[in-house]
Amino acid sequence: MKFSHIPAALFFLLLSACSKDVKLFEIQNLNDNKIWALGHGGMGLSQFSPIDSYESLAKGMALRPDGIEVDVQMTKDHVLVAFHDEFLDDATNGSGKINDHNWVEIKNLHYDENPFASYSFVSCVYNLQIAKNQTIIFMRVCVKNFSWMFH
Repeated sequence: MKFSHIPAALFFLLLSACSKDVKLFEIQNLNDNKIWALGHGGMGLSQFSPIDSYESLAKGMALRPDGIEVDVQMTKDHVLVAFHDEFLDDATNGSGKINDHNWVEIKNLHYDENPFASYSFVSCVYNLQIAKNQTIIFMRVCVKNFSWMFH
């Protein structure tokens, strides 16, 4: 019984000996120490729209983030397309990679999950047309699957 207060006293001593180093919590970046809100793949929520689809980008821009991120791939005939996955099989009624097909083939594909089956592909030029009237600071473009061009 004499020593029952010792664990509580030790815990209090340990807690009071801790101090918060403010420097650990400072933001150090090249953006004037500001944090921006970005929409991943446009909206960033694949349950509302397929990531990088026109619908996702339009919804994301409507939320007025500081910027949006979009994944870009190139078709065999050099048309830029916003698409997240490496293989079309993962999310569409197509197969292979974007760069295995011409734009005419890609633009007729649809996402294969409901309720997105009516969503089709649009080129990045079309996506940029909707972005030009929006007040976003920047668009982060992630280029994917371009290694085939250099072989």
